[in-house]
Amino acid sequence: MNTIRTSVLLAGLLLGTAGVGVQAQDDDALTRIITKPNGAMVYLDGEYRLAGRAPYSLVHALSGTYKIKATMPGYENYETTYNFNQGRPRKLAIKLTKKTRFRAMMRSMFFPGWGQHYSDLRKKGFFIGVLQLAAVAQIVKADSEYQKAVTAYNTAVQNFQANGNSAATRDELLREVSVAQARVDENFETRRKTILIAASVYVYNLLDALIFFPSYHKTGLGVAVGMTGDSANQTVMTLGLRMKF
Repeated sequence: MNTIRTSVLLAGLLLGTAGVGVQAQDDDALTRIITKPNGAMVYLDGEYRLAGRAPYSLVHALSGTYKIKATMPGYENYETTYNFNQGRPRKLAIKLTKKTRFRAMMRSMFFPGWGQHYSDLRKKGFFIGVLQLAAVAQIVKADSEYQKAVTAYNTAVQNFQANGNSAATRDELLREVSVAQARVDENFETRRKTILIAASVYVYNLLDALIFFPSYHKTGLGVAVGMTGDSANQTVMTLGLRMKF
């Protein structure tokens, strides 16, 4: 791991510049990678492995196909491939898509926990996903037990109808029907509860992705106070409140 990091660092120093030093190198840069918003981390993987923060200028020629990846907290990862033609200056512009709570909820709608993973809450997303799968597994198990109980009840009823005319066996067969009916009711209730639990986990998963979406982007709160005079020589104070989400 140290060897890889060292090679990336050396390659970045030799082949590209990023951040503060980019202005001095703009005239000589063969390729400049910019992102919107500015400041995303850019990774190039090809003949060399490079990394830098946009705006990132490559002052030496690259050739061949490179995988380019741009990442920034609060934005979806951007990945593409690009073929560098040696000696031809390029300006690559990457526009990142902002993560939103709506996109997180839509992902959780398709698969519980996916929205949390999308929101960089990976441990929570993994826990919710496992919990939902466990709840669904319990539904399958409870439904299987319920179907077995229904089959046993139908068998008991058929047996009673076929052999219930005999006084010697009537009471015993009737008791078997009652026991089978009780098992059907019990398994039906168990199945109903497992369905409710699974549905509750799913709804929580959606609400969590929507309501507890991380505050990636700063919110702003502005207060303005003003004083004006009217025709009656009375002073009027005004208060303004501005919120940015």
